[in-house]
Amino acid sequence: KRDWSSDVCSSDLDGRLVAKVVEPQRRIRVWSLDSGQSRLLEGTANADAIVFSPDGQQLAFRRSNQLFKVGLAGPSPQSIGVVNGGVGPIEWTDDGLIVCGSLRGGLKAIRADGGEPTTLLDLEGDEVALRGPAAIAGTKLLLYQSMHGAQNVPRVMLLDRDSGRRHELAAGAGPLYVNGFLLWTPTINGRVVAATLDLKSFAVGAPAPALESNDIATSTFFAAIAASPSGTIARVPGDTSVGT
Repeated sequence: KRDWSSDVCSSDLDGRLVAKVVEPQRRIRVWSLDSGQSRLLEGTANADAIVFSPDGQQLAFRRSNQLFKVGLAGPSPQSIGVVNGGVGPIEWTDDGLIVCGSLRGGLKAIRADGGEPTTLLDLEGDEVALRGPAAIAGTKLLLYQSMHGAQNVPRVMLLDRDSGRRHELAAGAGPLYVNGFLLWTPTINGRVVAATLDLKSFAVGAPAPALESNDIATSTFFAAIAASPSGTIARVPGDTSVGT
């Protein structure tokens, strides 16, 4: 089985564009929420994880271990570089990094204009993998999930890239930040919840259900949901039986 979590994302610009990997050939299709129109991006067959650039004009995607970027209006995809062992969602930060989680290992980063990957954050303690990076726009803060022990117990974490300090926020997986709120799933195949997140103290408020429907495709470690800073939430409907 494969992981569905990376197949949908919404624009970081204003939340008016949504992209998803679609069949046949697992190509990227982009929808405008204003016009209702959509288009396929050529040259994106067999795409895996996808993410918009901060300005909403490009998409980065993974094909096997290779990362590419493609403009919404063309030209053909351009190679960014190779990041081995990547799994799950990828992120494109304000300062031009593509951040990738690992099947086994830490967070890796590569410049969006190309180059060699580097380790952004390594494992510590009983961590076995770091996954699901999600940048908080306008800051150097990065949400991610750490996997612990033989049972891969997930925890929602936050990295302050300026200080290098990491902060544990909650038990669970799939963190996102939207308009002052932290979104995540506290349990495997559980409901997506939201709670306030103070970006100075990193205090997390009491969680409450974030969506009216819990009809979201999930895997063992991710929920197929994405959000923009403006508050647009995109999700892939589906039963909770799909997974890695």
